[in-house]
Amino acid sequence: KRAGRGPAWMRGGGGLILQDSSCVDRKFALNAGVGFHTPEEYFLQQPIAPFDLGFDPASLLKLPDTALPEPERGSHPEMIVLVGPPAAGKSTVAQRHFAEKHGYVRVNRDELKSESKCLKKCEESLAAGECVVIDNTNPTKVARHAFLALALAANVPVRCIILETPLEICFHLNMVRERTGGVKHIPAVAYNIYRSKYEEPDSSEGFSEIVKVPFSPSFDVVEKKTLLEHT
Repeated sequence: KRAGRGPAWMRGGGGLILQDSSCVDRKFALNAGVGFHTPEEYFLQQPIAPFDLGFDPASLLKLPDTALPEPERGSHPEMIVLVGPPAAGKSTVAQRHFAEKHGYVRVNRDELKSESKCLKKCEESLAAGECVVIDNTNPTKVARHAFLALALAANVPVRCIILETPLEICFHLNMVRERTGGVKHIPAVAYNIYRSKYEEPDSSEGFSEIVKVPFSPSFDVVEKKTLLEHT
């Protein structure tokens, strides 16, 4: 019982069992900031029946802040490889924390359009003595190996940061960024492919450190915070 219709309604006429499978009207009312009542509650003054909203985006605002890894101290460059599904927060971490705050060169396939261009930019940046953050999904060892090989050739240490954003949050953030940032919607099949291909990063790949970072919301505009709260 998701929407909150009572047992009398669910029995229906002639013994027919009705399905109470959607909370879409209740969620619409929450998003609009108006009250919601089932017909049984409003006209018959019946008590509120149990209901299940499912994933509640507003609960994300109660999550504690997450401390992101800081750059390795020293004069030598390093590489950061981010791992996480689409809309997990990788670009936010890469751009705001590493690129803008610490001067890392951000390498992103969505912007460069091909793996070869990503590898070229990474190689050139390392050769220039710059730190690099790889802002791609990087679900497989093969995908990560190409960048690790460049770091090895340049004698540069590599840290892996896994963004442990649950998929239900990624689905929601996918819609939020589509509406606020002009980012193309990621279809569900992309998440299925990521999940089926995913290989847990391991130190045997050549990482000097592997850090797991839980999701923590961060906003650059109020509109994003408002949309995040919507169901």
